[in-house]
Amino acid sequence: MATEQKTSSTGVARSSTPETNKEIVRQLYAAFNSGEMDRAVALVTDDVEVTTMAFGTVDRGKNAYKAWLSNWKSAMPDCAVTLKQQCASGDQVYNEIHAVGTHRGTLRTPNGDLKPTGNKLELSVVEAWDVRDGKLSRLRVYFDGLKMMRTFGAIK
Repeated sequence: MATEQKTSSTGVARSSTPETNKEIVRQLYAAFNSGEMDRAVALVTDDVEVTTMAFGTVDRGKNAYKAWLSNWKSAMPDCAVTLKQQCASGDQVYNEIHAVGTHRGTLRTPNGDLKPTGNKLELSVVEAWDVRDGKLSRLRVYFDGLKMMRTFGAIK
């Protein structure tokens, strides 16, 4: 397998392979699971873009990404993701994850806040990440928003 040489913004040559890109994503999931948001945010570019398909929202920048991650973790402090499948091609990494958490805090959504219900949420999630210069630069996240809203009592 060929290694693609890139130069980072500091001028240092970096190696980027599908395997190293997959490892960056695994590091992000480990940081999220342990509640280390600063460690997770250190893995993304300054101009990271997150598209949450279920909500139709786009968030941009490290601060917005940290708020996005923290929103999920504060709503479900025990939330953890398990990587089920992962594949990579070039600078793209595709992940199927299983997310489980108990709704103990307020979840902010574009349609209003969802107050804690104590209900357990289990979701299958697909995340598609782009990698640039050894950091995660763009996320498209897909999950069943209807199932989440039903679980949290927002709709019947």
